[in-house]
Amino acid sequence: MGNPIKFTTVGIESAKHGHLRIFKLKNISRPEIWANASLVAPNNAMECCSRDVTHFYCHLCDDIFGHDPTRLQNLHRHMKSKHLPNIQQIQQDMVPSEIGNKRKEQSFVQTLVDDNTHEVKRIRQASPVLTTSFRSTKLGPLSLFKVKHINRPEIWMYVSLVAPNNVEMNPTTGWTSKDATLFYCHLCDDCFPHDYARSQNLHRHVKNKHKAELEAYMKKIIKSNEGNKDKKQEAIADLTIPSSAPMNPKNARQCEMLLAEWLATCRRPIDLVEDAPFKKFLSFVQNTPGQFTVPTRTLLETHMDDLYSIKRKEIFQMLEEECRYFSLSSKVRTISELNYIVWTLHFITPNFEWRHILLGYQHLPSNKPSPEWLSQSLNRLLSEWGLSMANLTMVVSDLDMRHLQVPAMLCMGHTLNVVIARLLCEKQESIPRGTESMLVFTHFDTLDHVNDDYIYDMLSQPDHSSFHSTTPLVSEANGNSPLQIPHLVRRVFLLTQYFNTTPKAKRTLDHFISNNQSYDTRPAVNCPLKWRKLYRMLYEMHSMKAGVDLFFNVVESQPNSFPFPCTATNLTPGEWCLLEGLLTLVEPCLEVMHVVFGQASTNSLALMLSILQMFARDLASPRFFNLRGFPSDHYKHEAYLDTVLYQLNTARHMVQTLLFGYLDDHPAMWTCPLHPSIAATLAHCTEDEKSQVKHRLQTECMHVSVDKPKKKRNLKYMQQVMGARDEMLDTMAMDISIEEELHIYFSTVVPGIEDTLSWWKNQHSNFPRLSGLARKWLGATATAFHKSQEETDQPIHTSPDLASRMAFLAENYTPPTSQSITFV
Repeated sequence: MGNPIKFTTVGIESAKHGHLRIFKLKNISRPEIWANASLVAPNNAMECCSRDVTHFYCHLCDDIFGHDPTRLQNLHRHMKSKHLPNIQQIQQDMVPSEIGNKRKEQSFVQTLVDDNTHEVKRIRQASPVLTTSFRSTKLGPLSLFKVKHINRPEIWMYVSLVAPNNVEMNPTTGWTSKDATLFYCHLCDDCFPHDYARSQNLHRHVKNKHKAELEAYMKKIIKSNEGNKDKKQEAIADLTIPSSAPMNPKNARQCEMLLAEWLATCRRPIDLVEDAPFKKFLSFVQNTPGQFTVPTRTLLETHMDDLYSIKRKEIFQMLEEECRYFSLSSKVRTISELNYIVWTLHFITPNFEWRHILLGYQHLPSNKPSPEWLSQSLNRLLSEWGLSMANLTMVVSDLDMRHLQVPAMLCMGHTLNVVIARLLCEKQESIPRGTESMLVFTHFDTLDHVNDDYIYDMLSQPDHSSFHSTTPLVSEANGNSPLQIPHLVRRVFLLTQYFNTTPKAKRTLDHFISNNQSYDTRPAVNCPLKWRKLYRMLYEMHSMKAGVDLFFNVVESQPNSFPFPCTATNLTPGEWCLLEGLLTLVEPCLEVMHVVFGQASTNSLALMLSILQMFARDLASPRFFNLRGFPSDHYKHEAYLDTVLYQLNTARHMVQTLLFGYLDDHPAMWTCPLHPSIAATLAHCTEDEKSQVKHRLQTECMHVSVDKPKKKRNLKYMQQVMGARDEMLDTMAMDISIEEELHIYFSTVVPGIEDTLSWWKNQHSNFPRLSGLARKWLGATATAFHKSQEETDQPIHTSPDLASRMAFLAENYTPPTSQSITFV
């Protein structure tokens, strides 16, 4: 005997017995018996033969009974005794109906051609639609069915019709959509009313509740159709175009690496035509025989990891050889709506070259990370790159990191941003006496990202309480009036907005201004980008003073000659005077801020601190405004001048207090004389401060180790003797005391030295201790920056890890230029 035939089983859910797997035999002789009975596979087997079955399942009783595979007596006896009417109904349905089989009458011509004695052809009847037992988690057992010839398969993918219990099925056609009053949603596991005529409820439910699943299914169908279409087109192309042999694996690998190098260094798509790595990749593909296939995303990510590993090893080796002392800067950057903290390393090489290396991105858990998280982030970064905390000189950040165990300061650029925002924005609550120097730190979190766009949005709110005032902005009699500069900014904004939104008034004003030859719209000083809009508004309004005064004088004297309403009021003479003094105070601040931000990667912290201290000393002078030509002769004899000067001096004192508070707390203020040109004059220091700075330099030189020249080996005797002589001279130079070295240094340096590092490189042998100190501290930066900070952050649709690695490669990776292209 041969192997028994195994049948594939089908799973069903029984209300009494749970999950069962059943099957039916083929070529059965009594179909009316087997219509509602099936064999049960033991142990829910996926395949089973008939001789292994011990039970059968009755679909009408929803129960299982004992089964004898040799004689089938139990099955036949049960169906005839329990369900005889069903068997008789099925037998009647199996007899062809005369009405259903009536043939169409033939035409007279057809009767002449055809033979009337041939048998009547049997009409093929469609199998009736039957139900499937289904167990719902929410509703229990259900009898479900689907109609045939549906027009929207994407809709019927997730729904079925529910067979009603109070209606008998038509044995000929089975269940139809007319019989169902409910439909079942497999995604919701619930039933809903069904309208046979239009099926609106069914369609509306799927489109509204399961739109995402519906679109995904449609995309899958479209993609499948496009795939089949592409295969057909490729097959046609293969018949017409001769196919090229695939590229050599070694050349294909090199093409993939060139593509990965371009992706690692690409910044903007518009620069594609001028991108050197992309041109190199195209040239290699065009000149290499064979057909290159674009690699998959996964393969390119693997190549990115390889480039990342190679560059990390190079940076590791460079840090071990060249980096002794270093500083760090951290800056918050947003990529794909996620905030990252960017760590950049700064150090000076033994050849006195300044290096800026982006070490990595770390995802911020919140906008204001905790001190514990920042400390762990710093320790993890140092451990990852093998750097010692003892060699870390300073951390400069736009976040508050003063709690760290190393010298840490806020970014100088952001500090100046806070100062200007504090001057032009709403006045905060009163500050306790003696704590003015800490104002920069206490308000840093609230004013960190304030710029002119923020102030413009705030000024645009008509009900803003901080700028709402109905009283004159400058009191003529009260000399103790509070600081009202923010109110003046509000008034200038409203006046500018009136002319910008009223074209007729603007044309009239331009006509009056054109008669004034002294009008100039060019700003007086260089202004940083984030304050340029607000500064131009104040400066242009001050330049248009004559035209604005003439405009409002004509409006008051000849109101009928203007066909447009005038809803703005002119500034009072005291406000015009306050505006001129405000520009006198703000313009030096903006110019210093422009220098700090504009040369962040070239000027060291020592130079920026000196500039800021000199500016703070100028602010401390009571003659600050007089030295800059304010007030002008036009305002010298006015009654409101004392009030304006009081407000301006109050603002000047506030800015001076903020800057001195920042400088006094800065741990690197004593490093300014390490810049030769600053040491030649020490113009920012008093006589007492000069002696203190020199004493601090002497103390710091004691803790700095000096690089000793390596001993020459494997040389001839004469060279060894001469080398020993050189070592003896170096040792003699080292015997000079620190006091003498400092004295020689301050007497040697001269003003006008722009390239500080080149000067120290040439004078390294003359000042070994001071040059080591310069290597340690001149590498620190004044601002928290990285090399691509001026570029727009484009969204990167990648994982955070891959985005971090691509940013690391974009900053540090440089494709080799001398690599020759070879073909295999």
